[in-house]
Amino acid sequence: MKWTYLSKWLIAILVVVGLSYLHLQVDFIPKEILPVVGIILIVAMLKISQAYEK
Repeated sequence: MKWTYLSKWLIAILVVVGLSYLHLQVDFIPKEILPVVGIILIVAMLKISQAYEK
């Protein structure tokens, strides 16, 4: 239980850092939609991990 909770937070942080890196390096994602894309990716990863826990 503890490791899955910790791994979910680590994945979420990695998504945010990765999106920020892409934005700063190549302007891959416009600044206006960056938070939306991040939230969508984090929710998708949490749903996937939730499906594997069942």
